[in-house]
Amino acid sequence: MSPVVARDWFPASSVREEETPEGIQQTVGPSHWRGRGRETRDIPLLIHDHLSTPTVDTLRASTSTLTNNTPPAASAAAAGVTPELEQTLSLLSSHRAVLGYILITRGSPVSIVRHAGVVFDGEQGKKYAAAIGKMVESVQTGLEEVHSGDGDSEDLRFLRIRTKRHEIMISPDDRYLLAVLYDPST
Repeated sequence: MSPVVARDWFPASSVREEETPEGIQQTVGPSHWRGRGRETRDIPLLIHDHLSTPTVDTLRASTSTLTNNTPPAASAAAAGVTPELEQTLSLLSSHRAVLGYILITRGSPVSIVRHAGVVFDGEQGKKYAAAIGKMVESVQTGLEEVHSGDGDSEDLRFLRIRTKRHEIMISPDDRYLLAVLYDPST
């Protein structure tokens, strides 16, 4: 799979590339973007980059072995989460605007593999998981209807929904969905 680049998510006019000793670094947005605006724009790249890589395919353990009280290291080992994905998930949950994330299985019925944030605890988490599964399925069905005669299937790569209070970013994989809920006003 090709690496995710900022041009995939943002207009070409807002992406700047600089050559550094580590390689080409991409920054998004005009140079006057600072603080929360730029940080929240980096979240979609972070989500998609790590969920769409084969590291998520290592999540083969039964979701029933994970509980909400399992420490992160133990749950990572139980689910076969790689250190890179674990680092990404902890980076997401430590972001000040992120209210939480939820990793669920794709299909029916959806089950919660892992979550962070009180917003996804208990029944509320189950409601979010079911709603996210329905949203992704609905959008995918719509894409298939639009492209039914083309012969090419259009796969959903990223879904971003903004409401009056929150924004939900969903990155689908073949077997999993990662959704991040954040407050854009923070």
